Amino acid sequence: AAAEDEVRRRAEEEEAERTAVYPVRTLAYIKGGDGSFELTMGGKASGKVYVCSVDSAAPLSHAPTHAAPLTVLRNSVSGKLVVSAAEDGTVRVANAGSRGYWQGEVHDGMYGAVSGAAVSRDDRYLLSAGRDGSFFVQRLGPTLSGQPASSSSSDSPEAEAEEAADAPDTTPRAALEPTPVCADITSPTHYSIEEAKQKTEEDNLRAAAEEKKLGVRGYLEKLRSEFVALVAENNARPAAERLPREAFEIDPGLRVMIESETQSKMDRARKELAWESERIAVGLAKLQAWFLDPVEVERVVMRSFKAGRQGVACTTFRVARLSEDLRGEISKAHAAAEREQWALSHSKGGVGGLSRLSRRGSNGGANGGAGAAGAQSPGAAGSAAHANKQELRRLQRKVREEEWAAFNATKPDDKYENPDDVAAIEQAQNSMGDFKLKTDATYVVPEEQRVNTDRKRQQMVLLEESVHNIKMDFNERFLALRDVRAAVLREVSAGATRIAAITDELADGETPEGMEALAVLVEPFQDTPMADEYPTENRGKVSDEQLAEFDAEREAAEAEKAGGLGGFGGGGKKKGGAGDKPPEGGGGNAAAAAAAAAEAAKQPTKSAAAAAHALANKLQEDAVAKAAAMDPRVAAAAAHPPTRLEQSELTASALRLRHERARLMSRRREMVSTFDLSLREMRREKATLEANMKAADMKRLVMYQELVLLKQFEKRENVLKGKLDGKMAEKADIAVKTDECTTRLDAKVEEVDRLTEKKRVVMRELDAMVDDSNQFREPLLKIFLKKIKRLKKKAEDDLDEDEEDEDEDEDFEDEEEDEEVCPAGCDQAMYDKVLALREKRLDQEDVIGEFQKLIDAFKKERDALGKKGKTTETSLKAINSEIQEFQKEKQHGLNQIDVTVSLRMHQMEYLYEQKLPVDLAEGLVFSRQALARLHERIDELVGEKAALRVQQRDLRREHVQLQRTRKERQGKISELETRAVEVQMLKFGQLIDLEALDRAGTVSKGAEELRESIKLQETQFAAEIKQWNAKVAGGQAELIRLTAENTACLNAVADLTKTQRDLEAQLTSTQAQLFVDPGAARRKEVAERDHLVQLVNAQAREIDTLKGEINVLSRKGGQVFS
Repeated sequence: AAAEDEVRRRAEEEEAERTAVYPVRTLAYIKGGDGSFELTMGGKASGKVYVCSVDSAAPLSHAPTHAAPLTVLRNSVSGKLVVSAAEDGTVRVANAGSRGYWQGEVHDGMYGAVSGAAVSRDDRYLLSAGRDGSFFVQRLGPTLSGQPASSSSSDSPEAEAEEAADAPDTTPRAALEPTPVCADITSPTHYSIEEAKQKTEEDNLRAAAEEKKLGVRGYLEKLRSEFVALVAENNARPAAERLPREAFEIDPGLRVMIESETQSKMDRARKELAWESERIAVGLAKLQAWFLDPVEVERVVMRSFKAGRQGVACTTFRVARLSEDLRGEISKAHAAAEREQWALSHSKGGVGGLSRLSRRGSNGGANGGAGAAGAQSPGAAGSAAHANKQELRRLQRKVREEEWAAFNATKPDDKYENPDDVAAIEQAQNSMGDFKLKTDATYVVPEEQRVNTDRKRQQMVLLEESVHNIKMDFNERFLALRDVRAAVLREVSAGATRIAAITDELADGETPEGMEALAVLVEPFQDTPMADEYPTENRGKVSDEQLAEFDAEREAAEAEKAGGLGGFGGGGKKKGGAGDKPPEGGGGNAAAAAAAAAEAAKQPTKSAAAAAHALANKLQEDAVAKAAAMDPRVAAAAAHPPTRLEQSELTASALRLRHERARLMSRRREMVSTFDLSLREMRREKATLEANMKAADMKRLVMYQELVLLKQFEKRENVLKGKLDGKMAEKADIAVKTDECTTRLDAKVEEVDRLTEKKRVVMRELDAMVDDSNQFREPLLKIFLKKIKRLKKKAEDDLDEDEEDEDEDEDFEDEEEDEEVCPAGCDQAMYDKVLALREKRLDQEDVIGEFQKLIDAFKKERDALGKKGKTTETSLKAINSEIQEFQKEKQHGLNQIDVTVSLRMHQMEYLYEQKLPVDLAEGLVFSRQALARLHERIDELVGEKAALRVQQRDLRREHVQLQRTRKERQGKISELETRAVEVQMLKFGQLIDLEALDRAGTVSKGAEELRESIKLQETQFAAEIKQWNAKVAGGQAELIRLTAENTACLNAVADLTKTQRDLEAQLTSTQAQLFVDPGAARRKEVAERDHLVQLVNAQAREIDTLKGEINVLSRKGGQVFS
């Protein structure tokens, strides 16, 4: 087995050696002509320089170099030094033929692989460049450079020699290939035979063409000079002798012919270059679409008018255009934020909806009962109005008991919490104003501050929008200020022209005032906009000077490529370049003044006064020359002195011009200083915004880290959110069902009340038909209230057999079912009407029973929904607790992300012994606004505490007053209870159970209905009695009238009768006197006396009878009203 492993290991090593890759890094021939060269490779062969020969299959020698693969290996120009560099950023300089070297880690070892390294021609400086864009220049020490040591090189890196140890030979073997031996061409300017021949022919042709061009140019220059001389001679002649310009055209058609030929050549060239132009245009459009179209605002530079140390410059933010996808994300983020705000505002008002519905459902029965009692209260009040004292007292006790029951029902239990107090406590906790650290173990993340991946992504998108808006706002104000600069430049240029014209007109350039005015024009002033100030406006514009410069550069490049004659030797100013462009602004003397001012400003030996003086002389000479050129009479008029009127006009004009010049000078300085000040302010603002943008970039990085972390929690959060949404949907469904059930229950209760009223109407119809005076009322009432077996009505679509439903009456239980017959002597029609009314009553009771069953079912459903709602509330609390723990865990993970905050030293207030501690782990980054808010909150809490103390003191006083009132009321109640017991013991000898008396004195339901019926009948009878009393009163009036008439007649008859009786008495007395019977007279008196006694006794009996009836009528309920 060991032998097999050894064989396998050797085979693997041979296979690895066979398949090993050795990429070639550098290859350099060694001077001397012996065919040897230096080779460096990567892979396992990296770190060594191999000296190989074309005549040998194996390397001749090797030397260790860098640990990483080499990127540069070259000799210095003098051949004394060898420079090498590697991918790890190290650079080595060694003496040729020596083992000593200097090596240093010059560039970044991670990203700074050396791309180039070399030594200067004098071997004193080392130059190296890295792939990360870095470039370093170092001075070599005297050991390597061969120069004597000096004080100036004391701070340079001194090379230290290191001896390289021999390493085991891991040299790869090169394949043996036959290579012809030939001499190398080392001259860089040497051409091959064919190239030399072609180059010679091309040089000869170019020289001949140039010679011909020079001849043609010379001839043209000669013609041009002759033409200019002729034109000058013509202009020098008087106007009458001058020839027109058209007379100098020898051949009028020559210009047209040359222009047509030129136009045809241009058209032909345009057609020839159409494809190339289109190709370049398409390429330019692609480049513009790729590089420029995504940029909304490019970098624009704006400089102040003052130059030098007083000058400032400010730039815009280079802003990329928001993509369509990002704009869509921003719109979605705004919509989501609005939805969250709307949901948050409505959730505060909708909390507790299920509990309110549950409370409403639980109180539905009580409200229904109260409604029923309210429906019966008018009847009860009406019956109580005619009841006796006992009934009234019973009703009063019942009302008091109901009031006490309602009052005791409002008494909260021990676990009851006042909703107002709970809301106040929650409001106080939410608006406490303290600062809660998110790193606290007890910190609870508010619902509105909870974040997930979608919300974090929205925050990142909104941050991008905010950054873009801030940059665009600054850029808009920047471009507006640039427009202001252009307007100021135009006004200043016009003012400079006017100042120069005024100075020219006043001819006071040598006076102090004029020199001051000219000194204003000499002040450094940047009036020519540069290319970076209008990059987008000047990008598509190309001037002739730029085209000429481009052609010159292209020709120089072609010449250098063709002949190798270019390089550092060429130079000289280019004709037609940008440097020959005359300064802008003004014309005539103003342009000359500006040019003179520029020339004066360039002379360092002249002062401002000397420059102003030179400018004044220049202006005066130009004015004189201009005036003489325009009209010779001006010079003649200048020789005569002005009159007094002309002198006064000239003086007034000079004063006006001086005032105007002074105003223009102050206006110029004011505008320039104001603009420069505005630019400085904008520069400061941009510095602040750049700091904020850097903070936004760091915040964006933090948000990205938070987003990555939130994605790890997203799965669990979605599960918990699904549970919460399910329970919330179930809770809402229960609330809706409870509301529907309560609504239907209220509707059924109202329907039962309506049916009960119909039943009472049937009872009133029976009372109206069979009153109390009817002798058959008792049997008919018994028949009416009798409960009989009835068949249910069959539905229209029910084909089954009818089912019987037997109900027992509560008032008439176990009643025998006798055959019903009409009572003897009762009217059959009345009996039939009573049976019909009974059917109507039974129909109403059946319907009421069905509705009562539905009411009971609804109550059971409502109770079941209430229990289910409580279970859902419990589940919601558990899920919310789980979500809260999950949010704590997520917040703990977010707290682990490092957040960079830039602070200044004056913002550090965490000091220990007046020093900044080394460990800032216990420090807290706090904003000044939050700190000021906490200080304000302390003052607010002091005020709230004082107010609460005052409120507590008032409540304590109120509590003491209520306790005192309670003791007084309890003493009064005890006194009344003792008095009631004493009265009961005094009157009855024992305590009376009022409830037992109420139960004993309580009438049955039938009696109550009969009482109501009697009340209605009494009302009807009272109305009839009132009518009959009116009729009786009318009859009595008629009777009185007739009685008066009858009395008058009777009085007449009585008078006549009296007269008759007197006459008869006289006759009788006359007879009596004749015959008298004493016994008969005595008997007559006795009879009259007996008759009077009987009459008195009858009247006494009648009086006793009336008193008994009065007592009977006055007695009701066992009490007599006195």
